[in-house]
Amino acid sequence: MKSSGKILVTALSALLMGCDTTGPLIGFTYRTTFPGTSISHEALDLGGQFGDDVLSVNFGKVIHVERNSGPNPAGRWGRGVYGRFLVIQHADGMRSLYDHLDTISVEVDQEVRRGQKIGTIGLTGVRGPNARDMPPSYPHVHLELSIGDGLIREDPQKHIVGCFDASHTYRASDYVYPVKCERSTK
Repeated sequence: MKSSGKILVTALSALLMGCDTTGPLIGFTYRTTFPGTSISHEALDLGGQFGDDVLSVNFGKVIHVERNSGPNPAGRWGRGVYGRFLVIQHADGMRSLYDHLDTISVEVDQEVRRGQKIGTIGLTGVRGPNARDMPPSYPHVHLELSIGDGLIREDPQKHIVGCFDASHTYRASDYVYPVKCERSTK
């Protein structure tokens, strides 16, 4: 179901937070890919429509921007699958990484606010380390949260308090979904 260009999330937690939840989502899991094998998915994939806004999950400073739309060299910021992505350092020591973006609207060393547009949903990069020639199967933002240098990943759903609402007062430690959510009228 489409919803006037707004991104919708499909986690039970989002539903409980009052968000409409009709879009695709893959959470922080280990998933089987071939018999007897599994790969980790230490992130939250939030589906949307191509070009929809991606928002900063909290206040912070942009510390890395990669504008390459294809596979990235494996290295400090991942396994070579991210496509266009950016990383924000937050005051509490957490880092947020947003990938598969179509556009990026921030620069390195730029300070960002919680809920600020930082890019748009896209299909850049590839699906995973075993499918390097395959693009993501649907437009989405892949959100990773990590502590310190990025080696210890955190489940984003443990830190997200809900959908961003400009009229709400948040604590410094509150993180929000990196997408615009529609409030459920149910």
